[in-house]
Amino acid sequence: MILAYEKMILAYEKMILAYAEMISAYEKTISALSKMISAYEKTISAFEKMISAFSKTVSAYDKTILAFEKIIFLPRKVIFLPRKIVSLPREIISLPFQIILKDLPRPPCPGWIANVIALGMGARVAYTRWHDMNTPQPLGLKKSFGFGDRLGLATPGHFAAFKKFNFAPIFAQQSIREMERTQRTPQEVIAAAQTAVTQLGYTGAWGADADHMKLPEHAEYTAAAGFCFFTIDPSEHVGKGALTGELESLYLEKKFEIGGTFDRTSLYYAAVKYGRALEHIRHMGWHIAQVMGDRPFEIEISVDETNAPTSVLEHLFIALELKRNRVPNVVSVAPRFVGEFEKGIDYKGDIQQFEAALQQHVAIARHYGPYKLSVHSGSDKFSVYPIFGRLCGELLHVKTAGTSYLEAMRVVARTNVKLFSEIAEFCRGRFDTDRKSYHISATTAQVAALPKFTGKEEAVYLDEVAGRQLLHVTFGSVLTSPQFKPRILETLNKYADLHAELLEKHFTKHLSLLSQG
Repeated sequence: MILAYEKMILAYEKMILAYAEMISAYEKTISALSKMISAYEKTISAFEKMISAFSKTVSAYDKTILAFEKIIFLPRKVIFLPRKIVSLPREIISLPFQIILKDLPRPPCPGWIANVIALGMGARVAYTRWHDMNTPQPLGLKKSFGFGDRLGLATPGHFAAFKKFNFAPIFAQQSIREMERTQRTPQEVIAAAQTAVTQLGYTGAWGADADHMKLPEHAEYTAAAGFCFFTIDPSEHVGKGALTGELESLYLEKKFEIGGTFDRTSLYYAAVKYGRALEHIRHMGWHIAQVMGDRPFEIEISVDETNAPTSVLEHLFIALELKRNRVPNVVSVAPRFVGEFEKGIDYKGDIQQFEAALQQHVAIARHYGPYKLSVHSGSDKFSVYPIFGRLCGELLHVKTAGTSYLEAMRVVARTNVKLFSEIAEFCRGRFDTDRKSYHISATTAQVAALPKFTGKEEAVYLDEVAGRQLLHVTFGSVLTSPQFKPRILETLNKYADLHAELLEKHFTKHLSLLSQG
């Protein structure tokens, strides 16, 4: 029995030694945890200092922008320089909070981690709200309106009209052709809208449309600038397709619930007119998806620049092929509607015929998409706006561009008679050349008959067909002329309130009629 007790005592001694080692290990753990907590506290302090410095940078940036805005004429690249400077701390500050929430080991105190999360999330929310306010976003299947701005000064007036109505805005909209003709870069287009959105304090979603893209490289450099809405223009491939055996097996004599049935003739015309164009659209769509990676984006299909209207069966063919070819993220399609959608003037055509055709187009868009119907050359089509609003509902997108430039010219006409007179005479000499890529009805004879501008002829040049279309098609020549562009910008900056007032009035008329439906 004594031997058994001795063994038990020996075991107890070993247990005591083990406990002592365990206590020593606990003490070391507590010491390590204390050091870790101290390090975490120093990290938090450093982050707080970084946030404070970041806030001061933002404040300095805002003051810099306001100071720049007071200068009447200053190259726009200088104005946008602070944005590049301020973007750096934004990216720096976002990274530590991602690390602290993801990669650091679990601390010993639940209350402590809650504080860290609160700090990180608070800063992240503030960063995200500011970032989103300055970053174009996809707008989805909400009715929307494109405010094209060829001068980079129109967003305040656009915004004043937009905020009265329930449309999603695209504040940065510029076609490849417009950028080439005005010698603006995609970065300049985005930056002009971002600057205005920031100054206006708008925190809602807004879009950026890289319009009428024809080549893969167009997607690459507009995506790099921040565009997220891409309009594919396959017009150079229209009319070059063929009716294949595969298309016959898919569609010939098949009855579709919405749209009708293809006989051989209607299928042949649809395939020849749009078959090759749809192949190009598929290629462009997949390329856009590759370029954008994990960034959200939307695609519009534009088939409006054709000689003949898009029939209901042709629209059905387009819708079916878009789905079969899995063109990604199609949010809108711009068919060529019946009637005439000329630049800068009201609709021409039989309104009852237009309404009947539009009703069928809407049914196809809703059933086979859903996607929005997009109205190109959409400005000033006042007689059909209520019809679009009533039939399309939320499935509507309207694009405008030249009409904002014309309102800028109206400011020049009212405040700088000499400059407008010079521009009008210059445009006469450019009309025959510049009109070639536009669908307009104004003739050379009508333009030649316009009176010389003396300050009393505003209506002739800015309210009547020949004058409006003369100014509309020659914008590129005017805005690339060192004789005119600096003086136009100087005038618009000097009379910024008048510029915004005219734009607000003009687009309030647009949006109110579109909202009547």
